[in-house]
Amino acid sequence: MDKRVVLVTGANGGIGQAICKHFRTEDWFVIGLDITISEESRLLMDNYYIVDLTNSFEIQNTMLKIQKEYGRLDCIVNNAALQICKPIWEMTEYEWDKVMNCNVKAVFLLVKYGLEMLKAVKGNIINIGSVHSMASSDKIAAYACSKSAIVGLTRNLAIELGKFGIRVNCVSPGAINTSMLMDGLKRNTDVPFEEVLDRFKGKHILGEIGEPEEIASMVYYICNSSKFMTGGNVFVDGGVLSRLSTE
Repeated sequence: MDKRVVLVTGANGGIGQAICKHFRTEDWFVIGLDITISEESRLLMDNYYIVDLTNSFEIQNTMLKIQKEYGRLDCIVNNAALQICKPIWEMTEYEWDKVMNCNVKAVFLLVKYGLEMLKAVKGNIINIGSVHSMASSDKIAAYACSKSAIVGLTRNLAIELGKFGIRVNCVSPGAINTSMLMDGLKRNTDVPFEEVLDRFKGKHILGEIGEPEEIASMVYYICNSSKFMTGGNVFVDGGVLSRLSTE
């Protein structure tokens, strides 16, 4: 494989699609992972694997396939996320574990089984965190906890893998125009959706929510241009964390 290879998890979602498209535009060989793949997503990738990231065996098997078929891996973008919105007392142990396995344990396993390929090229790992690692909301404890764990894991991976020349960073989006966000805004409200969306935009310093390509651009910049950055966590949030909630 002559091209640089990037592996993007959650490739079927809004941010995942944007990341795949951006890397492919820059002439990378793009491999997508998701539990489902749409026809639209397939057109943005050179290859894809349907993988349940809560299943350790499937992750290991997929990484072995990538090693055998391509023999290199320059970057892993850990973008996949599962969000279950319930009060903590209503969440089952199975649901809690499923969120943690998808959002955190999968990162550990993908790095573990992709490490030799990353070492060979002094590659990159970029984890997608969230503003929920710093300031959070009601009924989202498992998701927020998992994103906080990812930020911490990013720092530790940077320390441990720096000796191999591998950089590890995190990008933490705020409100991005994806189906996950829109579904969340539609929950538990009798107010018309457009009114809810306008109010939500108004909570941001810039008066808008972000687009998936803005996250993709930051991911690519960190991977390709920011050679001295490791262990970092960059917030792309429209300034929402900069203003006190009491203002």
